[in-house]
Amino acid sequence: MKNLSQAHPNGLPALWKLLHSASGAVVAGGIVLVAVGGPPGVQAQGIVSDNFDSYSNTAQFTAAGWILSSLNPALVTTTFPETTHGKGVRLQCNPIPGTAPAVGMWYRMEDYTDFYVAIDIASWPGTAKNQAMVLFGRMTDAGTGQVVPNLNPANAQGIICNYDASQYGENPGDRRQGQFQINVVRAGFKTTTLAVGEITFVPGRSYRILFKAVGTRLTAQAYDLFDLTRPLVTLEVEDTVSGFTHGACGFLSFSRQGTSGTTDVTYDNYYSGPADPNLAPAPALSHPVLGTPQVVSRVPAGRFANFHPVASGISFNARTFTTNQIDARATKLYLNGVDVSAVLAPWPANGSNVNFATAPGTLAPNTVYSARIELVDTAGRLRSTNTFWFDTFTDAYLLTPPVKTIECEDYNYSNGVFQLDPIPVSGMDTTGTMQINGFGVGYFGVVGTPDVDYFKGPGEYWSDLAEYRPGDRVMITQGSVVTASGTDEAGDILTVQDVLPIRRHDTQRSQYGAAGVWEYQVRLTQPGDWMNYTRVFEPTNYLVYLRCASFGASTVYLERVTSDPTRSGQTTLRLGTFKIANHLMRLNYTYEPLTIGGEPAVISLSGTNTLRLTHGGIPGEHRRMVVMDYLLFVPTGQSSTTIFDNFADGDDLDPPWTHYDPIGGQTAPPASFLLTNGGYRIYAPAPSSPGAGSARAGSFLPLIYTDFCVAADVIDFDDRAWQSFGLAARIQTPGLSLSEGYMLGWEPAGDLHIWRVEMGAPIGYIEDQSIVLQPERGKNYRLVFMGRGFEFVGEVYQLPNTITPVARLTGRDPDRLYPSGHVGLLVASQDLTGWADATFDNVLATAAEPRLAISAAGNTVTLSWPLIPFRLQTTSSLDTPTWTTVTTGVTQANGRNVYVVPQATGSAFYRLIYGAP
Repeated sequence: MKNLSQAHPNGLPALWKLLHSASGAVVAGGIVLVAVGGPPGVQAQGIVSDNFDSYSNTAQFTAAGWILSSLNPALVTTTFPETTHGKGVRLQCNPIPGTAPAVGMWYRMEDYTDFYVAIDIASWPGTAKNQAMVLFGRMTDAGTGQVVPNLNPANAQGIICNYDASQYGENPGDRRQGQFQINVVRAGFKTTTLAVGEITFVPGRSYRILFKAVGTRLTAQAYDLFDLTRPLVTLEVEDTVSGFTHGACGFLSFSRQGTSGTTDVTYDNYYSGPADPNLAPAPALSHPVLGTPQVVSRVPAGRFANFHPVASGISFNARTFTTNQIDARATKLYLNGVDVSAVLAPWPANGSNVNFATAPGTLAPNTVYSARIELVDTAGRLRSTNTFWFDTFTDAYLLTPPVKTIECEDYNYSNGVFQLDPIPVSGMDTTGTMQINGFGVGYFGVVGTPDVDYFKGPGEYWSDLAEYRPGDRVMITQGSVVTASGTDEAGDILTVQDVLPIRRHDTQRSQYGAAGVWEYQVRLTQPGDWMNYTRVFEPTNYLVYLRCASFGASTVYLERVTSDPTRSGQTTLRLGTFKIANHLMRLNYTYEPLTIGGEPAVISLSGTNTLRLTHGGIPGEHRRMVVMDYLLFVPTGQSSTTIFDNFADGDDLDPPWTHYDPIGGQTAPPASFLLTNGGYRIYAPAPSSPGAGSARAGSFLPLIYTDFCVAADVIDFDDRAWQSFGLAARIQTPGLSLSEGYMLGWEPAGDLHIWRVEMGAPIGYIEDQSIVLQPERGKNYRLVFMGRGFEFVGEVYQLPNTITPVARLTGRDPDRLYPSGHVGLLVASQDLTGWADATFDNVLATAAEPRLAISAAGNTVTLSWPLIPFRLQTTSSLDTPTWTTVTTGVTQANGRNVYVVPQATGSAFYRLIYGAP
């Protein structure tokens, strides 16, 4: 179990509203309290509801019956800032350095036996502060056992529900993950933890935490206000420890960073009472702002749903739990960021209880979706958002070639040994008593070679969490698990009453069910860990997904091993990045897409490839954050991903550029790849000896292109260097003597050529006719290099003119040597003792020239262009153009996008443009 040093929460909000009728009501200072009775000797228990909207200062707050409990009032600042729903109450607390932690509590004198208390966490600085945000109940003074009006927080005792924003610290290198807990608190901030849930809230939106006690049964729940259909986490436990039977409720802020940390949190919408007031049917929670339209139930029901049937579509019930009306026609549905609200027609009538459903055919098969529902009332005043994620894959589809799954636990072993598909399921059965396959029939029990098959960095290791391959340091378990030995580092929910071991699982696919084996996942990962997977792929293009869970945002890279995978010291080429979102808990699995430059990556694979998963992220901070289940390769008819990089992010990491420096560190100093004046400078120093050839260097994008169109601006070059520089295409595996392909660029005398490239240097002109065009330093040029089959076109534009090229070359390779490969930038000295140096910007790589084709038949004009992710835009004037994106009417035919121009009077101009709207 995890033990904390924490304090009680004390405090309540400001504008009290009567939610329930009762026999006696006392009105004082603008606050409505409802007396509902209590046991003999205990003050009457009241219902308190406060949204803090009526307060401007603490004098008003205390006049309304709130009591501050602090070590020193000067150390606690309470303000009332604006929030999403009016005002909130902000607590900022400072410690007594070296003596006492930062703590501030607000509470009232209502004394409850059974209780229900809830509050919104509206704003906090994420994991930057190691602070607890706390609700408390049955709080009394440890000396008297009574609720007192001047409680010292160091003397408080009771039971608390707390969200710890950064459970493991706030210093550099500390793990940055949250935790939700139930604790017993005694004087001196001493705590005993009764229940734990590993969860990290996403800053920037509100979460509602609630805590209730009925007798000794304690329940704590956390809800995301972006999904009130079910709790994010529920903790339930019997309190057989404290002996506390009554006390006050409230909220507090407490620093867990010793006696040096501070706190900063804004709360909203407080409620306390003797019983649960929820108006929504379980497991939903009614919105804290009464009358707000909210999604109460939904299909798919799970917030992270796997294998959702296409035919089921999306449906949901929305309610206000008052007479307030939902504006049905104003309801919005977004799928993957696109407004598809029209599929909700025919619209239901406005009402306080409304059902919606999408039209048949809304969902596409074998697709990953991010969904958002927006609701608003007829007054346009109260609104809410509901977000969820799901996919429409099927179990059968994942088993149908050329679809391929690679289980993350099935990495290479014995110096690059791998098994051919279909790989048998192996492992311990669901009873944990019988081994199914393994030791070469499946990957269970095989042993990998460190630094060849996998790398696991130094740090914590628990042998009982290496359930799948105990000979390696990679921790692999069947689901989220807490073992009988008490190891809880892989557990995500744990209470003192749990009977160990306990396991919680992702979706179990059919092949595991047939074998009677729970699925395994790689967990307790840390930045720098990697694993190699050698597999045989059917030749096609693939979209790639990583099925994973995380309770924090991080990154995982997919790379291809470009050297011998049976030996150490391997080289790799990065194919893209899995940008793993915060799934809130490691129990919430979804498919994260492989991306390049923020766009889904389409990668070309054929035959035997060794791929590598590498955990990126921030060392220390992202330890144990990500759980990896399997890789999914989905065949696609899309061409290789369009990539654009203007280097505005100040690096060459996304999209990932692979540096080509074949002689750096051998016969020449290392090449430089610099972000200079907004451009990308490649500098290859002169060699000290000519044994490995002339100075040369390049940088290549990760994907493989067959047909290609690559463009880049040349914004500077060293005109003293006797060099060639330009665009490279269909480059084979980069290396000292492995870089062959094609190049468009300049020779030293100003000759413009299309070359074949061998050993990373241009040789062998293949253009139909060379052109002399001496580039002038200080002027900017755009190079465009296109290839279809073995026919090539090169163009040069002098910027800012991008309409008319100043030079155009055509060429062909009669030997048809290089049908596919990488694209990128290349500089090469033409002097064995010289250097090469050029600076590029605005690099675009795609699978076809983004050019509109126009055809006319009678009065019908049709535009068409390649199936690449460019948007069609139109304007009625080129004098003062207002370009708008064409969003309807674009279809696909014969491998091209097609748009029939509407017949209308006046002029219309069209263009293709890359990038998000």
